[in-house]
Amino acid sequence: MDYSFIDEQQIGYFLEFWNLTLWVFTRIWWITIPLVLFFIYYIWLINKRIKFIDSINYVYLAVTVLPESDKNPGSMEQVLAGFYGVESGKNFVEKYFKGEVQVSLSLELISINGNVRFIIRIPDYFRDLIEASIYSQYPDAEITEVEDYTKFAPNIYPNDKYKMYGLEFGLAKDDAYPIRTYYEFEDKLGDKEFKFIDPLSVLTEMMSRLGEGEQLWIQFVVRPIRDQWKERGEKVVAKLIGKAVKEKVSIVEMPIKSSIGLLHGISKGLESALGFQEVEPKKGMDMPSMMQYLSPGEQRVVEAIENSLAKTGYEVKFRFIYLARKEVFDKAKGAAPIFGAISLFNDQYLNGFRPKGRTISKTEYFQKYRNPKRERRLMRNYKLRRIDEIATPFVLNIEELATVFHFPYITVKAPSMSHSELKTKEPPPDLPVE
Repeated sequence: MDYSFIDEQQIGYFLEFWNLTLWVFTRIWWITIPLVLFFIYYIWLINKRIKFIDSINYVYLAVTVLPESDKNPGSMEQVLAGFYGVESGKNFVEKYFKGEVQVSLSLELISINGNVRFIIRIPDYFRDLIEASIYSQYPDAEITEVEDYTKFAPNIYPNDKYKMYGLEFGLAKDDAYPIRTYYEFEDKLGDKEFKFIDPLSVLTEMMSRLGEGEQLWIQFVVRPIRDQWKERGEKVVAKLIGKAVKEKVSIVEMPIKSSIGLLHGISKGLESALGFQEVEPKKGMDMPSMMQYLSPGEQRVVEAIENSLAKTGYEVKFRFIYLARKEVFDKAKGAAPIFGAISLFNDQYLNGFRPKGRTISKTEYFQKYRNPKRERRLMRNYKLRRIDEIATPFVLNIEELATVFHFPYITVKAPSMSHSELKTKEPPPDLPVE
């Protein structure tokens, strides 16, 4: 057999490379093997989590209330407190070996051809909990199971029949700073009488004016979160009032902190030996509170943050999509209601909503190539009710969440608003029913 085609020099290079690889591996195997094993475990865990999520069966509930309902967002706050019962508190084995994750809910306000509806998407095994929470505050509400209204929307853009525009909103400041809540929308009429001005009334009125072929979807994907988020808020308060914050030290930082502490002790010893002494405050004498030196606006911020931290919180992903047939598509008409509504919740001293740049479906340059990709991604994330995609979810407590999502108050007179007709059992006419 003729082996003349084999290049001995190339074989020599290969053997040299192989020997070098073995030499490196024998010296760093204790790093590479754990990294490879961790990578394999991570892929396995992601696959387990995907299977767990895909195994959940979700139902879509359309909720309608009586037109003369006098329930303000305070009632919705109690409903959301009841929803917190979906918090499962997964243990170590469930999280990292079974791949189980905390499930989320989706609270949605939609307008289809001018018909406004409230939709809640939940895992079917939590249906009794969700319905009981709603009926406890809205006993005359009507709850009907419907199909997912988004399944009829195109997935691919540009599309021959439809155009879309949408984005995700985030917070302008840290989660600890609250937005304006429904307490600030009360008008005092007398010593004890208050009139609530519903901040969603403008939004629902504008949504009811959409025409045939137009749809506006607003979505709050929410997931219960434990009290870790409050630690950040406590640090913000401490910083505002000038209070020392005890920081947690990691294992990596511990040697550095110890060295700095040792040097500080040596310097103090030298100062004492040279006759320099630091005047220490007498025991029992506390430093004056910095609160008295804060401006009224700063004091209001501190009080608002502390009140916010006292309530239960949810991680939130806030999206909206305006979808319409090409011949009736009007971006200004579709976007104006949502931008006008969220401005009511913004406070220059506290917090507010702002668009997240990477999620806006319309870009400023290379639009032909970038816009379709963003539109498809936004539509996909909306339909799947994803909470961890692209932008990090922010935290709202139940008072804030009830302010931006609550069932209609008696002052809302939008003609196409869905209201309960004394417990009739027929589903809304514009929504598909299973």
